[in-house]
Amino acid sequence: SKDTTENNQVVTVNKYNSAIKGAIDSWYASNLSSLSSYLDNDAVYCNDRTITSYGSWNKTGSTTSSYDLRFKYSSSPLKTNATLSCANMTDRFSKTNERAMLTYPVGLLSEAEQAMMYTGFARTGQSWWLGSPYEFVDGNAYGCYVYPSGSSNFTGAISSRGVRPAIVLKPNTEITGNGTYDEPYVVKTNNS
Repeated sequence: SKDTTENNQVVTVNKYNSAIKGAIDSWYASNLSSLSSYLDNDAVYCNDRTITSYGSWNKTGSTTSSYDLRFKYSSSPLKTNATLSCANMTDRFSKTNERAMLTYPVGLLSEAEQAMMYTGFARTGQSWWLGSPYEFVDGNAYGCYVYPSGSSNFTGAISSRGVRPAIVLKPNTEITGNGTYDEPYVVKTNNS
């Protein structure tokens, strides 16, 4: 993030891209760019960094002894926090938000969205990252992810997990398929 001035007020703007965003952007450019006219550019992908506990972290940015910052999803079980509100403007990633600008209309699900998802859709047989942070302790970042079985948990951000990019279709976009491995959803284009 960086600070900038807007209407004579200092506001925070996301400045740096993550490695995961780079991978998702590359995947989108290779696989979905031809469907861009069917995707909602106003869709918001929330990386809710609402802080619930500062622990030993001083709100002014310094620490008292060790880093200890807990985010909205750091209670147990994670699903108790399921809400789709995205309180911070700099956490509302989209193609149209200048404070959290996306290159393409694609992102990661939040922990709240995964919690509301039917477990059968989340169950992929592989672990995959969500867009929700969990905590920052002693210089280590932790994020939420989904088990191969479909339930969520958290782990260190250096852990190896996959990503499952999410998109939002424009209203009245037609699809075929039932979302299974054998019959995946397919957007009906003008050519199909």
